[in-house]
Amino acid sequence: CKEDERNQVLGMREEPRMVEQQFGNFQNEEVMKKAKTERWKYGSFFYRFPNGESGLDVYNRAATFINTLFRDFCNPNINFDDDYIVVIVTHGLTLRLFLMRWFQFSVEEFENTVNPENGGTVVMNRMCEYDDA
Repeated sequence: CKEDERNQVLGMREEPRMVEQQFGNFQNEEVMKKAKTERWKYGSFFYRFPNGESGLDVYNRAATFINTLFRDFCNPNINFDDDYIVVIVTHGLTLRLFLMRWFQFSVEEFENTVNPENGGTVVMNRMCEYDDA
């Protein structure tokens, strides 16, 4: 980062709620294969890995993160410009569940989404409606 670019960053934080789904303590490749096969039968939203999380657990973490974002947006001590940009770096399933919560997708709609490729990006542009009256 160049010095002038660093001056444009308002802040950064590591957010543990936005980590990937916890798959449990799998040491055995066969157990992991069996669990992934079961997940496809039940769906990735409701299936809970043994000693791990379900997609619903990750969804709940993403929802509380969104609450924090909105509190930050309303915080008068943070000087957001009208054109500020928020960058979130996370994993595929967590990203899909974040988007599910943000856009209020149904479970069925979520199950029809796919993870972006590794290193892929998703851009959400703010749409402002202006009253011309």
